Amino acid sequence: MMNTIRVLLVEDDKDTASLLQCSLGQNGFEVTTADSGDAALIALDQSNFDAMVCDMTLPDCTGFELMPIVREWHEIAAVALSDKASQKQIDQILAAGFDALLAKPADLDKLSALLRKLTRKPTHSRPLVQPTDVASEMTELTHVHH
Repeated sequence: MMNTIRVLLVEDDKDTASLLQCSLGQNGFEVTTADSGDAALIALDQSNFDAMVCDMTLPDCTGFELMPIVREWHEIAAVALSDKASQKQIDQILAAGFDALLAKPADLDKLSALLRKLTRKPTHSRPLVQPTDVASEMTELTHVHH
């Protein structure tokens, strides 16, 4: 049985939030909504989420302002929703710390697939550096300096 993916949906437009919450819920996601940057930060402090879907234009801040604060405290997959998707905007969104961008109105199937992909846990975990690698590098360093 797969674990439920917990999503924080940050969207101030009530209709859009309801549509996304309903659609993601029907696709097996557990969705909590926040209608502002402040509400999002409070929700993140009170619960653990696997992913965040964030409108780039909120009443109290932009996604560009919110994401660096989120990244400072939380390791979370993040998808930006924007009605402007020029290459410059995409670059800025990724630079701000988002993992992906979907243009509004969001393709609901694409959003679900993207959230599943971004939150997929590795099936086999292995240390990035093997102890033998470190030992051989130490040996090489020792030989270089003698």
